[in-house]
Amino acid sequence: MMPTIKKFTSVDPHELRRNITRFRFFEDIVDRSLDIFLVTPLLHFSLNEMFLNRASHEFTRYLQKKFRGVEGALILLSKPPRLPCVTVQVVENGNLVFCAHMLSLSVLADEPHTALPLMCRIINKKVALGKSVISFLGKKFRCAINSCELSYVQFQWLMGIAINETLKRDMNDGITIAHAMNGRQAHVFCTLEADDLVALWYECLRCGQSSLVDLDWKSVDSLFLAVNDHFLNTFGWNNFNMPVERMVVRGVSIARLKTLRMNITGSDLLFVLLKFVDMTCIESNPLYNCSQMDDDC
Repeated sequence: MMPTIKKFTSVDPHELRRNITRFRFFEDIVDRSLDIFLVTPLLHFSLNEMFLNRASHEFTRYLQKKFRGVEGALILLSKPPRLPCVTVQVVENGNLVFCAHMLSLSVLADEPHTALPLMCRIINKKVALGKSVISFLGKKFRCAINSCELSYVQFQWLMGIAINETLKRDMNDGITIAHAMNGRQAHVFCTLEADDLVALWYECLRCGQSSLVDLDWKSVDSLFLAVNDHFLNTFGWNNFNMPVERMVVRGVSIARLKTLRMNITGSDLLFVLLKFVDMTCIESNPLYNCSQMDDDC
């Protein structure tokens, strides 16, 4: 359960508003609350291609038995850029009636699949068919599968950032993205190595046993600059063009060093922090291939 978060009592809100335009990364958040936490990375998992091939045959037989005239396929996405993504397609009378793109990530070769979530993108969803497919896949992969409605571009952004950062840059230095599965939240986990941020960690730790701290403007300034520098140095992104009216910084909670959790809430924009992503940046970066995918089926 998320702890109660202190507000930044030492930061003048008018000063914060005047200076927020200096930090391009946060300019794009419109009337959103930004909660910043230091947490451990999320744990995801990957699926072995041979295991998927076996599952594909069973999945097709299952659909043909349960739904007459329906064909199904499990596809390991292999077209460039190669992503550890499972695509589930169901065709009825030549028409695509169900499609779920499931994202699963891990750099731990011996990590089991048990009870870990999959990211799903579902289109042309038929309720009965969708529930049946998700139930079958969850049992087959021995995991919890939760679906969320995303556009294809949003899903590509999600996979591109998560894989490029979580895998290519190693699990301990990157971005992992998860969805709260309630249609209202997106979580972005990012690791920042900037010297200013390291200094911020130590400053927070000096505040005593409490995990909740108040930071002065200088510390918040360093934090924002470190976030912007991280994305600038990693991707060359430094111009995020979305409208902004204000930003509310609510608190910082210390759990582990080196990892930030940014929790953006809002029902109208699911992945608000993904809006700045330039697809050419993702496409120009060679993404991690599937060579490290889990061999323990």
